[in-house]
Amino acid sequence: MNHIYHSLNPLILLTAFLVSLLAFLAPTPILSDRVSLLSVETTKSSSAKRWIDDAAGPVPAAHSRRMMKRAKAKSAAATTTVPVSVDLGPLGACYTNSTTHSKSCMSPSFTPIFFEMYSDVGLSSAVVNALPAQFPLTPTALFVSLALMALQFLAVLVSSISMHATKKLAFLTKQQGKVRRAATIMGVISFVVGLAAAGAMRVQLGKAASAINKAGGAKASLGSGFLQFWAGYALLAVADVLLVVEAFTSR
Repeated sequence: MNHIYHSLNPLILLTAFLVSLLAFLAPTPILSDRVSLLSVETTKSSSAKRWIDDAAGPVPAAHSRRMMKRAKAKSAAATTTVPVSVDLGPLGACYTNSTTHSKSCMSPSFTPIFFEMYSDVGLSSAVVNALPAQFPLTPTALFVSLALMALQFLAVLVSSISMHATKKLAFLTKQQGKVRRAATIMGVISFVVGLAAAGAMRVQLGKAASAINKAGGAKASLGSGFLQFWAGYALLAVADVLLVVEAFTSR
């Protein structure tokens, strides 16, 4: 039975880490067009110039019979609406012009501030008031959770390798119990911290999406990033349970 735990746990933890990491990094600096926590679709005003060329007839000069032509260019400003979308993630946001498909993203930060992005995009005041101004603590908490998850994976991997260690690596077998206890503790802390941070962001962005949809003029929806977080932490919970069960069955 212990061999099953040693074989499954590293794979489960690696999958949990990668799934959660992708959700953490999107939409900036990666997966800007696929994964986000909140997506807002709206329109912004854009001014375009329309040029009209008029040609005037010949006008005689005061002291000459030569004919000359004079061209006049007139411009008229026309206001158009451009569909845009804003995708928010733990480390920043990306803006997409849905007409030209041009994209611009913030620089990744553990404390992203979105005011400048909202101003550049030209979102309406109702949408800006509903959207979060920043994520002060949750990205850092998610990073800590992912770091502990990575350390837990390494600890479980070392413990699994020690099952097949040679005599030269016998010290790994002797420390196996301590390593797996440390892995269990790191896994529990990672699960609690990460789930709390993801849950807090889910509540915050869920309220923002509801407020935007009620106000009208824009459409907001939660992204697939939350599904990835739930899947990642569900796998982490399975790995933690396997570690606890193994600890009791190996006594």
